[in-house]
Amino acid sequence: MRMDHGGDIYEMPVRLDFSVSISPSGMPESLKKAVISSSGAWEQYPDIRQRKLKSYAARWYAGHGTPVPEDWFLFGNGASGLLYALMAGLKPAKVLIPVPSFGEYRETAEAAGAEVCRISLPESSDFSLRGGLSEIEKALEAGDIDLMILGNPNNPTGSCITALEAEKLADACRKTGTVLVADECFGWFLHNREQYSMLPSVLARPDSFSHVIILESLTKICAMPGIRLGYLIAPDSGIRGRIRHVMQPWAVSAPAEAAGCEAFSGCLDICAQNARSILSRERGRLSDALEGLGCRVIPSEVNYILFRCGPEYGDLKKRCLSRGILIRSCSSSDGPGEGYYRVAVKSPQENDELIMTLRKINGEKNYG
Repeated sequence: MRMDHGGDIYEMPVRLDFSVSISPSGMPESLKKAVISSSGAWEQYPDIRQRKLKSYAARWYAGHGTPVPEDWFLFGNGASGLLYALMAGLKPAKVLIPVPSFGEYRETAEAAGAEVCRISLPESSDFSLRGGLSEIEKALEAGDIDLMILGNPNNPTGSCITALEAEKLADACRKTGTVLVADECFGWFLHNREQYSMLPSVLARPDSFSHVIILESLTKICAMPGIRLGYLIAPDSGIRGRIRHVMQPWAVSAPAEAAGCEAFSGCLDICAQNARSILSRERGRLSDALEGLGCRVIPSEVNYILFRCGPEYGDLKKRCLSRGILIRSCSSSDGPGEGYYRVAVKSPQENDELIMTLRKINGEKNYG
């Protein structure tokens, strides 16, 4: 299990947590009330077939012009929980991952005994997925890849490719017998989200894209990492059955079910609208401030920013933490390398405090 993660505010005092990329608008009150109101069901087992949750989700998607059959949904304890079940159920021998990427991709693949094949996205093109498409296609053609995970938008870079580009990769995967997992968890933060999601393509051609699994999460957009609710959409009943077979029977708690039903009742749309409104102003402002401090900023289209600072900053995560601010270091094997960090885009006041702290660190003469 991955122990180095964002949101670890328990070892040292943290005033502001920029290491987790949840919605800057926070968890809505209606969702909190729904969770608390679910207490009457806490002495009962949740519905093992997730019928109510699937019904609410299907109704929401149909209302947005993408009618997903109820049985295509499978809910779990966050997207991470589903990733572990997905790997354990499908048992891929070789997994292809474009990097930098979410570290849980590698962790879950290796936990299932898979060999991980990495494709390095070029730093010269800001680690963009688009810049690595040809290399990804070559890797698919070259080597017995059983499963590929594509973060779209990618984490930690915040870049993404269009649905047409993703569809081209899906076609390549079909030809090589490769399952494609399209992680679209951060797609809620995109303007014109439908231009990037593979879901319309999958719905239009389910037979051609039966090998595609779309991974989603309400955790980030509804700002409820403590509740945890993720889901996948898969048109192939065999794939769903293999994943369901290895999942714990009650993968979604009663509070999480209540949160999901409230989200799909309309709260989700409000969450997305509010988040995008804040991001349209704050992402550029925070990026400009980081560039003004001499940092290299990777262009992002979502609610987090990847940047690199010079060696004069020392260990920036450690120095920020000493001031009560937690940021994410991206120097792991799945990250872009030493000196890169990721910060969430938060409220104007919180972003101001981060900027002020970074300016103070930048102005210090004795680097520790």
